Amino acid sequence: MRIATWLILLVGLVGFPALIISQPNAAKIATAATFECISYYYPAALPGNAHIYHKSADEKNWHQGLDPIYDERDHEYRGSLVGLQPNSVYHLKLVLADEEVLAQACTLDEKIPIAKRTDRQAAQPRLSSANRGAPRDIIYIALLKVREPA
Repeated sequence: MRIATWLILLVGLVGFPALIISQPNAAKIATAATFECISYYYPAALPGNAHIYHKSADEKNWHQGLDPIYDERDHEYRGSLVGLQPNSVYHLKLVLADEEVLAQACTLDEKIPIAKRTDRQAAQPRLSSANRGAPRDIIYIALLKVREPA
């Protein structure tokens, strides 16, 4: 049992009004997103019942996802939320026996920005990497089909 829970019980037993003490969560939910999926990971010492809920930023109601599994090797809960909308912000709520943990994640945008387009003839044997983009740039290389003369 956590210290805050013991303190609440102790205060309640000696006749003082019980206080609700909120502690910031020591562990955070780690997320990894794709276009329509958010995977999440939450470290926990012991397994137990866990439930995940999610909602988009503009929704009021929570939707329950498939319950996470507990991985004994890594001592963490993990799972994925699927069928989400691309380029959207989602709020996640992981409910465990004695705590609720909140997180926020964003799915990827399907409209991938192209930093540079290079048209190459299929007959050219080698592509040069002399013109590189920035670390996050996507360089699109289109191979053009060359017509053979009749």
